[in-house]
Amino acid sequence: MWTPRTHFLKLVCVPAVALICLLGVSSVSAQCSLQGLTKTGSAEALTAPEGKSYHAQCGLTVRLGQAPGFVTSAAPNNEKVLFARFYMNPKGVNLSSGDAAIFRARSGGATQARLALRQVNGKLHFVTTYRTNGSTRTHGTLVPVREGWQAVTVAWAAGAVGGSLAILIDGQQELFISGLINENERINQVDLGVINDANGTGRLAFD
Repeated sequence: MWTPRTHFLKLVCVPAVALICLLGVSSVSAQCSLQGLTKTGSAEALTAPEGKSYHAQCGLTVRLGQAPGFVTSAAPNNEKVLFARFYMNPKGVNLSSGDAAIFRARSGGATQARLALRQVNGKLHFVTTYRTNGSTRTHGTLVPVREGWQAVTVAWAAGAVGGSLAILIDGQQELFISGLINENERINQVDLGVINDANGTGRLAFD
């Protein structure tokens, strides 16, 4: 069950609503843990990350020099619709090359939606990758990353010709992709953190 103060990532799966906790604690003063999650690499659970903005007492931090580092939840169960929201703080992050994938919704080896960071002219941007008609594509629109804590929302839906993917930052829609051909695609796992071996320095915080 979902208790707002103990979660840094909220996932809503439709039609069967499933709210899952990625960092669960028994009380506000309890220590953070990764119970119920699969941890890969250097992901660290923190109690009350500095300047946090979400309901949770717990947060997650990953140092880019030690990436990959992320957690995985297998709570989604063949979902056709997924809503995910988390907070992220990129303060001090510098990517020397390539993308740093921070969010991935997938079914086995097939990634349905992925959000990554890319640095262009010294500024960080979100890069969106999605699956349609059996192939993976990267959208050409780069969404600027804001300074400090920001709420990131990923909304995905399957459909014969009406599948869609939306990215919202602080409640404002920045990207909407419609007409996806993904009727038979489902989501069973969600990853959050720094998923690939990103080249860079600094520390990404999630809440």
